[in-house]
Amino acid sequence: MATRTSDPEIPMREYEQRRTKLMRAIGKSVGLVFAGTHDDHLNDTFRPHPHFEYLTGVTTEPGAILMIDPSHPHEARRAILYLRPLNPELEQWDGLRSPISAALRDACGVRTIYRTAALGRFLNEAVQRSQRLVCLHPLAQYNQPISPDLKIFRDVMERVPG
Repeated sequence: MATRTSDPEIPMREYEQRRTKLMRAIGKSVGLVFAGTHDDHLNDTFRPHPHFEYLTGVTTEPGAILMIDPSHPHEARRAILYLRPLNPELEQWDGLRSPISAALRDACGVRTIYRTAALGRFLNEAVQRSQRLVCLHPLAQYNQPISPDLKIFRDVMERVPG
């Protein structure tokens, strides 16, 4: 189940204010923040990318993505959280995850939640509308892999004219 950070002292409202501040800073641009993935070969606990945790407080969802789209006409879709699909077979061992519901929205503090399969459709729509993208992950040096947001933006730019 998606849950907040282990620090219960940070109120959910704080995460919302952080996202709002970021939206003001990026204007009409669209940005993505990735939680990262868990290495199944390591026996330690998953820890999300610090930017993702700072903006959401969610620490239990490897593969999650936060899309920031300040110019979306519907306020509830200016911040969208995408979570991996449910996998009942895997969850027998790793723990059950919640279906998308009002309770999950309350637990995550984000009003709009979809599964990651929906990202492409909503991202293309956002890019066509805004025509602007912003990288929210640290940029990599020339000899390192590029950031996950830049990788996706390169793919989107090939498919969305302008």
